[in-house]
Amino acid sequence: LDSNNVSTLQVVEKFVANFPDYDQNRGIERAIPQKYKNNNVDLKIKSVHDENAVDRNYTTYESNDNLILRIGDADRYVRGRQVYTITYTMRDVISFYDQQDEWYWDVNGDQWKQPFGSVTARVHFNPSIVQEISKQPLCFTGSYGQNTGDCFTTMASVGDQSIYTRASTRSFNPGENMSLVIGFNKGVFEK
Repeated sequence: LDSNNVSTLQVVEKFVANFPDYDQNRGIERAIPQKYKNNNVDLKIKSVHDENAVDRNYTTYESNDNLILRIGDADRYVRGRQVYTITYTMRDVISFYDQQDEWYWDVNGDQWKQPFGSVTARVHFNPSIVQEISKQPLCFTGSYGQNTGDCFTTMASVGDQSIYTRASTRSFNPGENMSLVIGFNKGVFEK
């Protein structure tokens, strides 16, 4: 929450990609939504780096209400294991319903043409938000429109934060996604 009780979100995404041992790819592209249910989420990219916190070069362009990050160098192919860590912030990501307020998050998105060996999401909440969760968080997996639950949820407290971890229990085919749904009591967030 910001000072006006508007939802705020900091996201740290870590992609571990295995590239072929020949010149095929120069990096990855990541599409990040700039709107959520017609709300501008005020997307801000904070950093893009490798596993050693070394900045990676990237450019951006917009397509279909997404900001596309093209990460890599035009004159350099990548091979083998590569780690891409993207940090960004958003706001106004809550949907308001009659019975509850809700956060619905597509973790990896369903537009990838590559498979995922596994998908894990860790959601860190401060104590004032945790006590406002109205029901057990849900996890869905599969292609667009599917709602299978090939994932598990654990909760742990670390310092003053509660951390909900959701992890897939299977690998994902191209076009498959893991989604999270967390309901909150009415009145916690403002529009």
